[in-house]
Amino acid sequence: MIKESDVVLVQLEIPMETVNYTVQVAKEFQVPVILNPAPYQDLPDELLELATYLTPNEIEAEALNSNPLFMKIQEKIIMTQGEKGVHYFLNGKEYHIPSYQVGVKDTTGAGDTFNGALAAQLGQGHSLPEAIRFSTAAAALSVSEIGAQGGMPTKQMVEQFLQERGSVQ
Repeated sequence: MIKESDVVLVQLEIPMETVNYTVQVAKEFQVPVILNPAPYQDLPDELLELATYLTPNEIEAEALNSNPLFMKIQEKIIMTQGEKGVHYFLNGKEYHIPSYQVGVKDTTGAGDTFNGALAAQLGQGHSLPEAIRFSTAAAALSVSEIGAQGGMPTKQMVEQFLQERGSVQ
């Protein structure tokens, strides 16, 4: 299944042995890997090096910053910051995408929504900036509803939201 995937998304609520194995198999078949380091725990250097992207929140990014490999993996980091938006690096430059301002009802599942949308967009061939913008909109929509699953928007909902709101600057 991994061999035929466009992107693999893993997080740390499953056993670390499973995460390591999945990432190694994905790398073997040249499948990009998004690693959401949540809930945070110290990660093996090999895992940090094999992941294509790391999507920590601010607290998880601070913990990653203490790793001696941080400067080497900085280009892989897409840091979510809730209402402050998303920071990421591309070709040696740091970028910030602000969040969309919405009425917040429940933040549960916003990170999962962001990561799922990011994986789907990258898997469909969108550029990293396009994928992050789309994922930021998806996360904004998710916090405007109650519940993790109930708050996750469809692709059509996000596309409509983006048409109405445009890109955030």
